[in-house]
Amino acid sequence: MLWIARWDSRNPTDGQLLYSEGLLSSLDPNGASVEVLATIRDETANIAPLGERTHLAPSRWSRALSLLTPLPSDAVRQRTGAFLHALEAALARHPDAIIFDYYATGWALEAVQAYCASRGDQRPVLVYLSHNHEASLRRTVADQYAGNPAMRLIVRHDAEKAARLEDKLVEAVDIIATNTDEDGALYRAAEPNKQYVTVTPAYSGAERPAGEITEQTARRVIMMGSLLWIAKQENLRRFVAAAHERFSAAGIELLILGRSDPAFLESIEHRSSTVRALGFVENPLPYLYDSRIGLMPDELGGGFKHRVVNYIFNGIPVATIRSQAAGLPLDLDTDLIAAETVDELVDAIVAAIDDLARLNAMAARARAQCDGKFDWVSRGKTLLDAIRSGRHRLTTDSER
Repeated sequence: MLWIARWDSRNPTDGQLLYSEGLLSSLDPNGASVEVLATIRDETANIAPLGERTHLAPSRWSRALSLLTPLPSDAVRQRTGAFLHALEAALARHPDAIIFDYYATGWALEAVQAYCASRGDQRPVLVYLSHNHEASLRRTVADQYAGNPAMRLIVRHDAEKAARLEDKLVEAVDIIATNTDEDGALYRAAEPNKQYVTVTPAYSGAERPAGEITEQTARRVIMMGSLLWIAKQENLRRFVAAAHERFSAAGIELLILGRSDPAFLESIEHRSSTVRALGFVENPLPYLYDSRIGLMPDELGGGFKHRVVNYIFNGIPVATIRSQAAGLPLDLDTDLIAAETVDELVDAIVAAIDDLARLNAMAARARAQCDGKFDWVSRGKTLLDAIRSGRHRLTTDSER
C-alpha cells in the first residue's frame, strides 16, 4: 500500500497530523504493509527515518508565488522533482492500494492515473482520505473572511483552486474516506456511485485518571490547538469580540495554548484584557487541569474536532458550537455546553462557569460515553476493510 501524505505526521501538532499519524500507526497491527511519501516538517527534520517512510524537502515556492500556478497553496510546497521521482519509484513497486491523504496531495493524481492506465485490470485501488469537505469549507471561509480586502481576494482565489483539485480527486478515486458522516453526505451528493467509508478519529493522548472541578480551580476557559490556518484565526477573533465585555464583567479568563503566529497572538491579547495567549507550551496539562471549561468556538470549519476529545478524556467539560460536534457519541444538550452561535456560547459559558455540580456531571457523562469508543486499531481495520472491499469490486468489474 502506498500512502501519499502532505506532511510527515510524526510528532503531530494539529488535528490533521494527529489523524494521519493515528491511522498510519493503526495499519501495522492490522497486518498491512505501508510505504509513505511525505514532506519534512521543521518538527520532524531531525528525527531518524521510520520504517518504509520517505521524507522529502518542501518546495521553495512561497505562498505568494503559488498564485501563479493552477495549484492551491497547500499543494505547491509538496510538488517537487524529488517527490515526483520518489513517487515514480514507489509506483514501480506496484502497490495494491494508493491513499491520497488530504486534498493537497491531488497534485500527484496525474502521475498515479498514468500508472493505473499502464496496469489495466491490475491497477491499485485509489482512496481519498478527506480531512474536510474542502470545497464547501474553503469557499465559506473566503466568503466570511473579514480582514484585508486584498487578502480576501487571495483566499477566494485559492479556495476555488482547492475546490477544483478536490473535485478531480473525488472523480478519480474508488473510495472516499471521511472523518464524519456529514462530510460523506456532501461528497455523495455529487458522486453517488463511489464507495464511502466513515473513519472517525481515535485518541491516544493523555488521560486524566481522576479529577474534579472545585472552587480552587481557576475561573478559566481554555482553548487548545493550532491557530496557523486563517479560518482558525478568524474563529478566535469572532469569539473574543463576542466574549470581551461579558467575560470581563464575570471575571473569566480565556487562556489560549497552541502554535500560531506570535503577531496574531499579540493582536488577540490586545483585543481583550480577559485573554492570555501563551502559544505553544511543552506540557499543557497543568493549564488544562486548572481550567473549568474547554473551548471549541469555531463557527467556520468542518470535519472532526480532535481538541474536543482531548478535553473529554482529561475530565474537562466542553463548550462548543453545535455544528462542530460531528462524530461525537454525545447528547449535545446534556453532555456539552453547545450553542448555535458564538454570542449564545458566551452566554452559556458565563451561566455555567460557577455551576460546579453541573460542570463535573457533564464531564463525567461525556467521558463515560466516549470510553472504549476511540481506539486507533479499530479505525485502521475499518479503513482496511473498505480497501479490501474496493479491491473485490475492481476484480469483479474486470471479470465482467
